[in-house]
Amino acid sequence: MGLSVALLEKARKAALLARLEPFDPTTPEGRSRERYRRIGLNTLTGFLNRGLSMGLNIIAVPLVLWYLGKERYAFCATITSLTTWVALFNFGAVNSLVNLISEAHGKDHSEAARRHVSTAFFLLVAITCLAAVGLVLLLPLVKWDSVFAVQGLLSNDIVKWGVIAGVAPVLFNLPFSIAQQIYAGYQKAYIANLLSCAGPIVGIAGLVLAVHLKASLPVLILVLGCAPPIASGLSLLYLTGIDLPWLRPQPSLCSLHSLRRLLRTSVPLFLFQVGGLLVNQTQLIIMAHRSTLETVADYAVINKLYVLTMGVISLSTYSFLPPFREAFERGDRDWVRLNFKRMVFLRMTMATAVSVLLWVAGNLVLRLWLRNGSVAFTLQVWAAMGILLISATWVTAFSDLLTIMDRIWIQTLFVLVNGVGTALLTFFLTPAFGALGAIAALSFVTLFMLSWLAPMVARPLLEPA
Repeated sequence: MGLSVALLEKARKAALLARLEPFDPTTPEGRSRERYRRIGLNTLTGFLNRGLSMGLNIIAVPLVLWYLGKERYAFCATITSLTTWVALFNFGAVNSLVNLISEAHGKDHSEAARRHVSTAFFLLVAITCLAAVGLVLLLPLVKWDSVFAVQGLLSNDIVKWGVIAGVAPVLFNLPFSIAQQIYAGYQKAYIANLLSCAGPIVGIAGLVLAVHLKASLPVLILVLGCAPPIASGLSLLYLTGIDLPWLRPQPSLCSLHSLRRLLRTSVPLFLFQVGGLLVNQTQLIIMAHRSTLETVADYAVINKLYVLTMGVISLSTYSFLPPFREAFERGDRDWVRLNFKRMVFLRMTMATAVSVLLWVAGNLVLRLWLRNGSVAFTLQVWAAMGILLISATWVTAFSDLLTIMDRIWIQTLFVLVNGVGTALLTFFLTPAFGALGAIAALSFVTLFMLSWLAPMVARPLLEPA
């Protein structure tokens, strides 16, 4: 009875926050309520947007797998891994902008926010142009079918056009991607989330149409990559044209001071992203050279399930992060400490529940998702996936806190060690153990090193002022 009363009381308090009208931000209580209100809006709309994105993946994986077959699907999945590396061309500036906007918001420095936005936008425009020129010069110099280990399956020209189709949307999206980060910094990500729903909807429609018209492999890859730039473009147009026009990027607002502030955070973030991609995205390329394409395709499916699950878990509480920085700048340390504990509890509860579900019924989940039983794994593989999911969720919570607070350099060292360790273990384990070896390689450093080092580094941020 006591538990029921407590739950009802929490539900009543939560219901009081569910309104469109903002709370009074001039008092500590009002600021706290306003943070909770925006966290709720951002989370609900984030789930809607991510649900549509997951819908695109849920439809895309079995449809593309059926349309292309396992070996060509393996190439398509590997191209996707390549495009995540191309996203590094923002050199961490996009994620750095969240921190700067959150800081400016916490200090009520609107002029600083204008300078940061303009500097970041035109920096990304310049990077995009340089990267595009570099790609054009590089294309004829590389034997791409050898890079992706698809000799005899696909011609070098098809592979080359597949690379272009995968990379072009990512480059095009770089300058537009600042809109989501600006909204996140102002704790108004719900606006970008709603506008971003157009991307997956167009992507699903385009994919079905491409398969119906029997599109070539490069066209299919291009269609799969178009959702993010569509979503980001709409968000930036609305942000600068209607919602916050005073933030419209202008060359005259570009600032050397803002550039230095961006680089101060973006350089370690860039290295952090490199390490993260070494952890997550080199595996398929290594496996393509060390194992069969069928094994690569099988692991690509279970890895996609892991990435989707981690995305949902992070999304459920990601809206806490910009308020952590804003509250920290205002001196509301008790609010940060209390709500970080809540965030960790929610994430770990979801990770544990999903891990148990996959261990009990993982193959059933795959059968329902793929609509056939062509991909299945042993209980050992599902148990290893559960351990990876729980340990990665624990570490990511502390990593997210450190990132939003600009404590990134130590994490960069951690993730680079993790990346090198994952690549080496993948090289040695996957020929003998297949998907189980790849999962073990992915989880080793996270489980045995980062699970205790990350909380230790984050502890000073959670102590009373």
